[in-house]
Amino acid sequence: MNELTTTTHPPLPDTHLYRVPTQSRKASSGKAYAHERALLAQQLLQEVQTTAAIFDAISNLIDYAAFLLRLSQGPVPDRMDIRWWKSGTGIHHPTLVRWRRKEGVRNHATPVLRLKKQEISKSTIPQFTPIANHILANYQRLEKDWQMARGLLVHGTRPGNLARTGIFERTNRLNQDLIALHRELEAAFQSTGRYMQDSFSCAAVLGIDGSEEEDEN
Repeated sequence: MNELTTTTHPPLPDTHLYRVPTQSRKASSGKAYAHERALLAQQLLQEVQTTAAIFDAISNLIDYAAFLLRLSQGPVPDRMDIRWWKSGTGIHHPTLVRWRRKEGVRNHATPVLRLKKQEISKSTIPQFTPIANHILANYQRLEKDWQMARGLLVHGTRPGNLARTGIFERTNRLNQDLIALHRELEAAFQSTGRYMQDSFSCAAVLGIDGSEEEDEN
């Protein structure tokens, strides 16, 4: 049996022999820049934390969009959905899927590689189709921003670049759009003589129906 191996990070350099001299030295020695280096390190840390925070906020908005998309269609066959799909690297990322019935009693989710126009109309009633289309459009923008923020965190790109993409303003706008779409859904339910809380089971709306399973990559 192979012994378990643990991944260790290289040790930090031991600088205990180095002492900052008390007498004045030339700026080129580095003493004059110690404060600047500390400030830069703090700035980089804050940028990474900011990127991580916006990444988490976008992930939550994707979950919200998934909830609204399920609500706009109900637990019907051949419906669209948003799932956290596991890639070949083992990382889960947001993916647009469609539930399809196969042999037996279970539905299976398969990725939607290319979203066709009006495809959502297959699983919605007319009052809900425009709302579902707007939810999908918001999700597609969120998914692009999610990939962008993740790339900055994984590859170590300067997180300060994120602010120049307009992602913070865009995320706030998408948040407001999804809240507005939620209210439109409530009005649409009432116009059909139904109420959201009575229309579908919590399991189906939240996407945890035991009669369904995912075909992950």
